[in-house]
Amino acid sequence: MKCEICKANEATIIIKHVVDGVVRELHVCAECGREKGVDLQMALPLISGLLLGQGNVRRQIRNAAAGKICPVCHMRRSQFRKTSLLGCAVCYETFAEDVTAFLGGMPEDFGHVGKVPRRERLEAEIAGLERRLREAIKSQNYEEAARIRDRLRDVRAHGKKVRDHA
Repeated sequence: MKCEICKANEATIIIKHVVDGVVRELHVCAECGREKGVDLQMALPLISGLLLGQGNVRRQIRNAAAGKICPVCHMRRSQFRKTSLLGCAVCYETFAEDVTAFLGGMPEDFGHVGKVPRRERLEAEIAGLERRLREAIKSQNYEEAARIRDRLRDVRAHGKKVRDHA
């Protein structure tokens, strides 16, 4: 049977995919399988173990996956998973799936999301108002500048009360 992807080579791999009880088979050659991420070196020991009834399959999968090693710096996949640090530029390719999964769980905004002391909040607000006041004056938007000036005066007065009570 010919490979269903390239339609040129002889299919040597059958990938079975089961979704909602429906089985779909994909017949591919070794070359297309490698391009699609089929790791035969990892799969063969697992398949033989399954056929011979040897050992815990989940443990074998975990051990085989953990055995992936960067060809340049020799960092193991298990090391990356423990430390979240990579050893060299080639590690990004070697552990691409793990890096993608790791980054996928990160929030888009890396800013501070915890509590901020009141004084720091007031200082940040004052700095922002001062910047906006300079911009309003520069653009000759005097009505907006007057509103910002009044707000700045109120925030500074509130900040003085906070410092006096601290």
